[in-house]
Amino acid sequence: MERNLPMEVITIQLPAYDLFFIGQTLIEKNQTGQTIVFINTINKASEGIQSINDPLSVNLTVTQLLEIIELMGKESEFLYAAFNLSIEGKLMTQLAALAGTDLELAQYIGGRLSERKLRIDAYKTAFISKYLKTQNIDLNV
Repeated sequence: MERNLPMEVITIQLPAYDLFFIGQTLIEKNQTGQTIVFINTINKASEGIQSINDPLSVNLTVTQLLEIIELMGKESEFLYAAFNLSIEGKLMTQLAALAGTDLELAQYIGGRLSERKLRIDAYKTAFISKYLKTQNIDLNV
């Protein structure tokens, strides 16, 4: 039987402040059913924590994780670019650990994250090219 990788449930662990930041960003950007589900998941996971630095473990489907990452990366001004890189770095570390236990799932998630990075890089290149053109700066991006 073939696995349905997008619906696999994985556990991510991030400091509470990271998850709260993600939650608030999603609330401000997108009031979808997935956002509400994620906020409820964060709230349930945060019951009983003592500090905003405490790690929280959150169970998500691969699809939910990828949708959250996609929504977080849609800031056209790249206001949260450093934060997004920090979160993605933490997720990639966890993904590397997952590869030791479930290589197929780790490769699937890694592939989706690579696609996202290519889209962001293409957007950034177009965004910078637009600036260079409007400012009559003769440089190649």
